[in-house]
Amino acid sequence: MGLKYQELENALEDMIFSGEGVSPNGRFLSERRLSELFQVSRATVRKAIDVLCKQGELVQIHGSGTFVKDIRKTQPLDSITRCSQNYAEMGFCPHNRELERSTIPASKHIAKCLQVAAGSPVLCVRKLFMADRMIFNESISYISAVNFPGIAQMDFSATPMLEIFRANYCAHAKRTDHAMEAVLPPREVSAHLQIPPETPVLLFESVSSGIMDGRFIPFEYFKTYYRTDFIRFGYSQEHEAIDFSAEAP
Repeated sequence: MGLKYQELENALEDMIFSGEGVSPNGRFLSERRLSELFQVSRATVRKAIDVLCKQGELVQIHGSGTFVKDIRKTQPLDSITRCSQNYAEMGFCPHNRELERSTIPASKHIAKCLQVAAGSPVLCVRKLFMADRMIFNESISYISAVNFPGIAQMDFSATPMLEIFRANYCAHAKRTDHAMEAVLPPREVSAHLQIPPETPVLLFESVSSGIMDGRFIPFEYFKTYYRTDFIRFGYSQEHEAIDFSAEAP
């Protein structure tokens, strides 16, 4: 007799934590093999795996299979301004694909972020960041075409945006301000990230600013949508040392 659903979920968790059924590259047993092993339907196995994916213990990679989530693949919070470099440091082979490039009139919100007049020309660049066979995030950047003439003709495929500002406009970035929240993605974004529309993503809304021509101005306003099934962020917090020798006995 096969296991009940909750028993199956518990059994799969035990396998994950013990390493049983996990290959050296982190791949978990297939749905078919688990169905045979526990004498349950593949639909039941699929439901249990889906729950464990949502709990952050497994991740399904399209065309590759199901993998145990690797806690070592944690991104530092400051990595969102250097996606490709960070994915390389994590051991992946990163690349990006430009999905769209157009010049649009600045909306009131974009104009406020870039400190330009509403309706002024703004370059919009939409890029998809990937590594190996995995899609990690989508980024949408807005840059003032008035402050950075000729920016629409620049090649963003290999050079980080802030380096383009420095090399071509003598504009030196000094600060990037971020706001972060969990949201449901626009349908176009969920299609690009290859996730169901009801799957939450982590949205970073950011503005990079710096010095150009003696002025401190915003360079770029960008929104980055991160998949939450196998992307996680971390940071280190320093604590003030306590001198216990000064305490009374």
